[in-house]
Amino acid sequence: MKFGDIKLKPEPRRSEDEADSSESTLEASTEEIRDEETTAKKRRAVAYSGRFTRRAVDGKKANKEADEEASFEPSLTAEEEEKARRQPPLSRRRALAIMELPPTANVYEVETRYPMLIRRYRALGQEEKLEEITLAYDILTNRWVPPPKIDPRLEKVVLGRKIKDWRNIIAYGFKPFLLTVAILSVVIAMIVTAVTNKQPDYSVATFGHLSALNHNAEQYPMELWLRTNFPTLENPAFSYNYASASDPQFKIAVDQKGMIATAIAGVADLLICDGEYYARYSRQLALHPMEDLYTDLVKAYPKTMAKYVEPLYVVIEEEDAEEAQLEPGKYLFGFNLSKEQLMNGLDIYGYEQVLCIPAISKRHDLTYEVIRELIAQAEEIHNQSKGMVRPTPTPTPQPMTN
Repeated sequence: MKFGDIKLKPEPRRSEDEADSSESTLEASTEEIRDEETTAKKRRAVAYSGRFTRRAVDGKKANKEADEEASFEPSLTAEEEEKARRQPPLSRRRALAIMELPPTANVYEVETRYPMLIRRYRALGQEEKLEEITLAYDILTNRWVPPPKIDPRLEKVVLGRKIKDWRNIIAYGFKPFLLTVAILSVVIAMIVTAVTNKQPDYSVATFGHLSALNHNAEQYPMELWLRTNFPTLENPAFSYNYASASDPQFKIAVDQKGMIATAIAGVADLLICDGEYYARYSRQLALHPMEDLYTDLVKAYPKTMAKYVEPLYVVIEEEDAEEAQLEPGKYLFGFNLSKEQLMNGLDIYGYEQVLCIPAISKRHDLTYEVIRELIAQAEEIHNQSKGMVRPTPTPTPQPMTN
């Protein structure tokens, strides 16, 4: 038998009675679907009557309507309301009709039909139809979730917002609000501090083994002495920077602060340090020469200078002189006050006391006047001292024994 010899049998025609019966069956099923939709709409209307609050511009009017609707007693009991709330808004037959599937369709056919309908009606731009298809799909695939209960009291409008909205704002916005307030407080405090904090117009600092006996004083004696003898200074500053040999980390911090004081203008205008720090700063050529000042002071106060001050000279080689922009030779970089420990009278106690000027300072003339006044009042300052400081003995390492 050849392929061309095969003949398809024509489909037998149905009689008029069979056609009429199929049409009547389709009409009956359509009528049943409509009746089910009407019944479901009535049930939902009764179940949710009095449970929604209309939106209104006037908050008082909305609250009044919410109270009236909340006081409305529905015809259904609480159990019937809960049952109606949990019942899907569409029956299975209606959902299948929306999905354009027969009543005998299974889940596989629903999953296959859904993307086809979504693509079709999305291309047509029918948003309402898309929502209806999605609802039917969720019901048929058991993805539909009953709507939450609505409390009419939370629908009241207060200050332009519903109470439930205010609750959400408080619940989710309280911590960010506190964090924002904290950040703003810190920023405002920093701005106020920067505006109100006055920079010192003259600064004196100690570095090394120099400390105070009276640590509880409201004002340092050195700072008080500056205010008394130089009334033009509005905000003089004084600071102790004690370097402890027993705490290496603290000593490193003091060393770094000393480097800043000798490298940045305005940090310190007059330095009072021990022999170790003076040797370091002088080798780094970070100090200002004081020969002219020493000559003037010797002429003005010869006995006082001979009693309290010993000049400290440093020899600068030719290779170092070019970098420091100085001529090679011997320079006086410090006044050694250790012989009588003159600074003890201003509560700056230490076995070694060296007075020097940072080269980077821009107030050399004022510093000259401060040192000149210190020498002029040397006897008076020395009489305020409470004794001499003895050198701290260096411990001798002991040999190890078995």
